[in-house]
Amino acid sequence: MIRITTSVDPAGDGTARVTVHAGQRQAGPAPCGVLTMGEAEAAELAARVRAGDIEVEITQAVAAHVLWHYGLPGGMEPGSFTKPFIAAIVAADRENTARLARVYPAHVLAVQLARDVEDGIHLLQALAGRLVAEGGAAR
Repeated sequence: MIRITTSVDPAGDGTARVTVHAGQRQAGPAPCGVLTMGEAEAAELAARVRAGDIEVEITQAVAAHVLWHYGLPGGMEPGSFTKPFIAAIVAADRENTARLARVYPAHVLAVQLARDVEDGIHLLQALAGRLVAEGGAAR
């Protein structure tokens, strides 16, 4: 389970902190990292989560594909569409990342976990682990 919480402009620099909580615990998932994004993007993300408009679930395949992009253990080569799509997410600026997240929130979150969140890579490796163990090609 992944839960997202936000706090707007805690550093006074016009950004917002988006805390990503992951894992199974009785008291709720434990914090696993923090993303920093523009205040408007964070407010939109928080509003959509609160309204139930999005439920972000990173699948085993998405986790493995993002790991492959970064050349990390647990990765599995994506197909001909997904490979350049993940590269586009990685290269996107804030505005375009927000646009992509509206349609593909799991892919964008997985990239942000790998790139921006402490222990995010370990979380993705744990998510991808079962897929790789079941016959996916690890790298």
